Amino acid sequence: LQPSRVFIATGATARPHGLEGAEEHIIVSAWDVLLNQAGPLGKTILLIDEEYGHQGPTTAAFLAERGHEVDLITSQEIIGNYLGSTTRPPLLTRLFKLGVQMFHHLQAKRLENGYCIAANLWTSELHQVGPYDGFVYAFGGISYDPLSVELKVRGINVEVIGDAFSPRSLQHAILEGHQFART
Repeated sequence: LQPSRVFIATGATARPHGLEGAEEHIIVSAWDVLLNQAGPLGKTILLIDEEYGHQGPTTAAFLAERGHEVDLITSQEIIGNYLGSTTRPPLLTRLFKLGVQMFHHLQAKRLENGYCIAANLWTSELHQVGPYDGFVYAFGGISYDPLSVELKVRGINVEVIGDAFSPRSLQHAILEGHQFART
């Protein structure tokens, strides 16, 4: 083929958690949970949300609907802080109805003997939450682009778009796709 332009939209992969002590615990990404690649997590789960959109709270709801007892922790002021004013309320209603307990202003630092040690963002005071059987993290994504360099070397005009360029919201992807289509 001799394309005049190639658009690369290969997506993203889960950002690693980097939590100290994780190797001694069951810990998986929200992506693994939703793709049914997580394996057994146990009854009580702490979902650590540092993505601030849908990833954490929807995964918490998914787990709670399947019988897990789920707590949700974030360093933000509210769960789903990056969600719109019409999107967040039904999601929070769903979480509360499912019995998901939420902790705000706490940033997970390490996992220790089934507990999460988290720092209060305002005071740096450490808090211990738990115990939990398993941990799920929602830390967003990292661009996945295995093609553009090779295609550019071949002299092909390449545009990397969507999460392959930079993981962002759905609104960004729609706007970007629309703009490229119009050009």
